[in-house]
Amino acid sequence: MAASMKKIVLMEGDQFNRLTAVRAAGSDRKGYQLWVFRCECGTEKILRVKTVKNEEVRSCGCLRRLLYRRMGLVQKRTFTYKGETLSQAEWGRRLGKTRERVRQLQNEGRLKDYLDKHL
Repeated sequence: MAASMKKIVLMEGDQFNRLTAVRAAGSDRKGYQLWVFRCECGTEKILRVKTVKNEEVRSCGCLRRLLYRRMGLVQKRTFTYKGETLSQAEWGRRLGKTRERVRQLQNEGRLKDYLDKHL
């Protein structure tokens, strides 16, 4: 550990935003303390203690997804065609295309026409 780094004291059960400290997980190659944190959604992640205490990290990523969804910024990952709802990946497998190509068609508003033509 570098001489200028202070060890941050953390206890199991300490709460930081949506994260709860579970157990120590050593340190990374730069000497920063790592801990396992459990998010309110149930996901466990190994994170640098410094980033959690400084509020650079507030959740496992679920908070960002939730906020984006509320703002309408998350792209739909499913598409309903003739009463059948499938994920972009499933439509891609069915069409012999990649999920990215299906997403592109969906974003351009051309997926329904493409499905009409190829199914």
